[in-house]
Amino acid sequence: MDAQEITKIEEFPKVTDDIRIYGYSPSQNKTAYINFGKIHNTEWCGCRWKDGDANPEGEPVGDLDMLRSLVDELGLGGYLVTNDHSRKKLSASNHLYLANGQKCVLDGTQGHYQWGWGHAFYYSNWKENGYFYEAVANSPIKGRYNYYIPIGSRSAAGYAALNADGTALVSLGTATIPCVNKPVTTLQTLAHKNGDLWFASERVMQFITAALKRIIFHNRNIQAAFNATLTADGLHQGGTGMGYSDSKPWENGYLPLNALVEDGDALELGTFSGDTKINDGTAKTINVSAIPNFFGLKNDYKYLVAMSENLLINYTDNYPTLYIDDSVGKKLFDLNSIANHEAFQRAPYNKEVWAFPKNFNLSHLAFWASEDGGTDSTYYCDRSYFPNLASGLRGVLFLGAADSGGRAGSLCVDGGGVGAARVHWGAFLCEWAEAFDTKPVFAK
Repeated sequence: MDAQEITKIEEFPKVTDDIRIYGYSPSQNKTAYINFGKIHNTEWCGCRWKDGDANPEGEPVGDLDMLRSLVDELGLGGYLVTNDHSRKKLSASNHLYLANGQKCVLDGTQGHYQWGWGHAFYYSNWKENGYFYEAVANSPIKGRYNYYIPIGSRSAAGYAALNADGTALVSLGTATIPCVNKPVTTLQTLAHKNGDLWFASERVMQFITAALKRIIFHNRNIQAAFNATLTADGLHQGGTGMGYSDSKPWENGYLPLNALVEDGDALELGTFSGDTKINDGTAKTINVSAIPNFFGLKNDYKYLVAMSENLLINYTDNYPTLYIDDSVGKKLFDLNSIANHEAFQRAPYNKEVWAFPKNFNLSHLAFWASEDGGTDSTYYCDRSYFPNLASGLRGVLFLGAADSGGRAGSLCVDGGGVGAARVHWGAFLCEWAEAFDTKPVFAK
């Protein structure tokens, strides 16, 4: 190709890391290609959103090959996890089998029925050239502050149950309806009965689940309509829908915790028809459609509310401030005092309001409203509720209930009394394979 021909080549309107550059290797004696992202040392994948752009859909960036295979790269899907954090991957096609084809049971005798990932990884977010980025990688991203994410998991059914004698929180046992109507301090104790590093609705687990959804769908609106068609780049798009189709399952019948187990690690809107119970134990028959299933994680938002065991709100002069601990380990988080906890972010509201924040503080693997001005179809699309309190402590409720409509989602938060309990409040059991810290570390 001569110089004149080169000048006729069309210029890429946008430089992305999946552009292939051809070259010759003398040592290998062959001509081949390499992705621009490899040359540019962007061995990470993620998404970015333009500052001030209200559209919740973002732009995939980084190594798009990695993004296309991220589910396999991280080992997302169903697992059986024992109390000592040993784990076995379940079959991607049917969770009644192990990945090796051996049949298994999900009654707790072989481990907790969990959803998670099989490889530790790194998460980072940053601002650059008028964009906000979120990314994951197998090693620290150079030139960025990184968070280490250990191997971990949460209830694959979305919520947890009680064991047979009511002494511990389990992901699925002889009880097939979720554990509800217990205060978070009780749920915290029941979760830790399984051993070290077991939690009830732990904040980092919720943060990372939400971040992975935003990155995989390149969309902040997890309630966006489900779209099974891949983009032209072979990436997922859309979301997992509006959530549970019955507005009051606590009155009309809980979705059994073993629903959709035979669908394995599917990305879908599932259906269930069969017998169940309501909160008072009355038998019911239900027919439910459009059940969110995120590679094996079922029904994890807009169904039951879950109060976190390691987040606390302190109200001062009507302004709510979130408190956290950076250490995620064996020590229980004290939900009755802000002493020894760190102030994270004051919300931008000083009145009782249902709000759709425009921005969230996403540092330290926590999330809290930092700027007002969103809606249920712009920016993050998730609501926050702030009661009118002059002073006092409140726990943080995740996810939104089934009757909350479009206000629910991965970053939906509410404030509730630490000692309170409701028939539509549950918990997800989660665990980490090791203790870790949520202070970011800069990689040179």
